[in-house]
Amino acid sequence: ILTIGKDKTIKHFGMDRKEVRTYTMGGDITAHSIARDGTSFTAFAGKSGKVWQLSDGKELFSFDAPAEVLSVDRSSDNSRIYLGCADNLVRVYQLKDKQYIQGFPSKNPVKGLAGVPNQAIVGFVSENGAGTHSISWVRNSVVSEKGLTSSAW
Repeated sequence: ILTIGKDKTIKHFGMDRKEVRTYTMGGDITAHSIARDGTSFTAFAGKSGKVWQLSDGKELFSFDAPAEVLSVDRSSDNSRIYLGCADNLVRVYQLKDKQYIQGFPSKNPVKGLAGVPNQAIVGFVSENGAGTHSISWVRNSVVSEKGLTSSAW
């Protein structure tokens, strides 16, 4: 279990509800996600992010984005990181060498993001105002949009 605190910390608890360790970020935590295989997690505070291994707390990667990160996910094989940014762009990077692969525009800041396991598809959500959201699915640079009032997938 991971909890995100207003004190710029992430606390890791075991199944026995005892605290295992605390991770500290340099600012308010704006995005976080757990790897699909449950072995690591990612957190961003504004533009700065880190990936930690859950088993021993080791920092695996640090990452600096060009814009504030509001949502984050990784590919099912943990080779790519998807960043939903405040500047209306989803950015895709190779995680190991931090190489930029591609960006996908959004009409508004990207507040939700998910990669589809085993496929080259990324879904992202941006708020359109008046409580509505736009969800976009991207595959091979093709974007389709449909207005939605919820953002679950």
